[in-house]
Amino acid sequence: MQVRRATKKDFEEMLEVQIASFRTLTDTYSPDQIAAWEKRATKKGGKRFEPYASLVCVEGGRIVAFATWGIKRDTGWLRCLYVLPRWMRKGIGSRLLKSAERTMLDAGVRRIRIKSAPSARPFYERHGYRYVEDGKSSAGFDVAIMKKAIPEG
Repeated sequence: MQVRRATKKDFEEMLEVQIASFRTLTDTYSPDQIAAWEKRATKKGGKRFEPYASLVCVEGGRIVAFATWGIKRDTGWLRCLYVLPRWMRKGIGSRLLKSAERTMLDAGVRRIRIKSAPSARPFYERHGYRYVEDGKSSAGFDVAIMKKAIPEG
């Protein structure tokens, strides 16, 4: 399995991964919310990833997971981390998160913030993130806002 920087050629496949993964969030969001999000995401297409740095995880020539983030001063904002459903719970998300954290640390980030689906909160807590407060995503979904300080070295 290879983790590498994403290129513009990856964006459409990343969107496919995001949609497939988002459809599994039925314990968090209603089918109507998921359908509305998917319609909005599909309309924007892969261009939704252009302003952000991204890593992809590739297996057998296919993207099976990805993470995107932005940086403002010394704070990284993890925009999303998605894994194809059949690849979930195999350590890929953890590996990708650690790679993204290292990349952000190398860019001068000292803390990372996330707007996470509430059902993903335990995943991030296992990786040292602390719950800050409830919030809303740009699409109006309930999210758990979390943060983590990144030690140097």
